[in-house]
Amino acid sequence: MISCIICSRRPDISAELKENIASTIGCEYELVVIDNSRNEYSIFSAYNEGKRRAKGDILCFMHEDILYHTQGWGPKVVDYFLKYPQAGLIGVAGTHYMPAMPAAQWDCELSSSSMIQGEFINGEYVTTKHLHDDYKASPTKVVAVDGLWMCMPRKMFDKVQWDDSSFKGFHCYDTDMALQVWNAGFEVHLCWDILIEHKSLGSVNKAFVEACDVLYNKWKHILPMMKGISLNEREQKMCDSMCECKILYRISELRYEEVIASHAYRVGKRIVKPLANLKNRLH
Repeated sequence: MISCIICSRRPDISAELKENIASTIGCEYELVVIDNSRNEYSIFSAYNEGKRRAKGDILCFMHEDILYHTQGWGPKVVDYFLKYPQAGLIGVAGTHYMPAMPAAQWDCELSSSSMIQGEFINGEYVTTKHLHDDYKASPTKVVAVDGLWMCMPRKMFDKVQWDDSSFKGFHCYDTDMALQVWNAGFEVHLCWDILIEHKSLGSVNKAFVEACDVLYNKWKHILPMMKGISLNEREQKMCDSMCECKILYRISELRYEEVIASHAYRVGKRIVKPLANLKNRLH
């Protein structure tokens, strides 16, 4: 049986998602919904609670804003773990490289994925098919997968856990779990046979940047890590430089937003704007 574990911002998941899972999974399953409407859980503690409640042999941790486009995806998951017993974690999108710095998994852009990404643009919901298969292989190994959908055999939790002692929020749980799987002697793979629609984009905020720092300090002894690709020394340095630029830009952008929102800035605007208007009139 497959246990579908979902941390929900509401008391229950949507009827649309319930119907979608029921009509596509194609095998015995259970829904384990963690009600986080009162924000009592981090994603780590919610998933630990979900694991405790689950009865299935395979645990699928998934976002509540996804839809399955593949019929019979449940047997495909079961068959995948039978075919590749060394796989401790599978997903539908992931990165092949993580640098030795507090980076997000998408920063280096050496990724593989097969999914449909949705977002709202000017109030209209639009979707785009994301297919990045430059590094497709059998199997396709990645350093980490995106947390929108992560499947694991229950037995893996004899060796790994959702680290709710190091992390407190809703970020970096996917990369941390993937690095735990590799560190335990198993592999992280991409599954090309399951197509999922993700109906929102992630957000980057101060909590995200802080979580990246925690992730780096926890795993810097095994970083950088490269799986499913081969980079020479020059290419790796170029990737590291690009990641560093993105990190610095992200931090600068957050600091700029903090300044704009500050009391001192608002007071300063009230003082400077009348002076600027007076200067224009005198001119």
